[in-house]
Amino acid sequence: MKELFKKPWFINLISTGLLVVVLLLNLWIVSIRLPWPNDENLWYFAKDLENGDLINILAFIVTLLFYLSMIPLILSGISLLKKNNKGFVIAIIYFIAFETLLIVLHTLFQMFTGFALVLIIVAIVLTITAFVFLILRKKQLSMMTDSTLEPKAIDLSRSKLPLAVLVMDV
Repeated sequence: MKELFKKPWFINLISTGLLVVVLLLNLWIVSIRLPWPNDENLWYFAKDLENGDLINILAFIVTLLFYLSMIPLILSGISLLKKNNKGFVIAIIYFIAFETLLIVLHTLFQMFTGFALVLIIVAIVLTITAFVFLILRKKQLSMMTDSTLEPKAIDLSRSKLPLAVLVMDV
């Protein structure tokens, strides 16, 4: 198992899988029935904007943000191919902000049930775990780029010879 964690593709697979699980948890949270007196889910209230009630507007905003959460997931897939961390950072920040929005909405308007709050907390923990794997991925990528350099090039870059050549050229 230790050997698998040393391979960057395995860390990529785990962090991408965690972000997909967070997206599915968010889908579950949005689909859960709201507590009494609403007795419907956010999808139902988001469709009825003609009413103009506050819950309809908030439900529309939450569902729109849920649909937009697929874009950071796609960006993390692109950064997986490019071997950088920008897409993963964007996805993690977006998911943390989305979960924070859900907690704020529940705090202000008592919008969600207790089970939905548990799912929100699980999604936050999984997002933080994906962040830890992102740090491990960054370390693995930096080790890969360092190992591709020849030992002579590494010694040359650590010496003061390139600086002296630059000064002479100027």
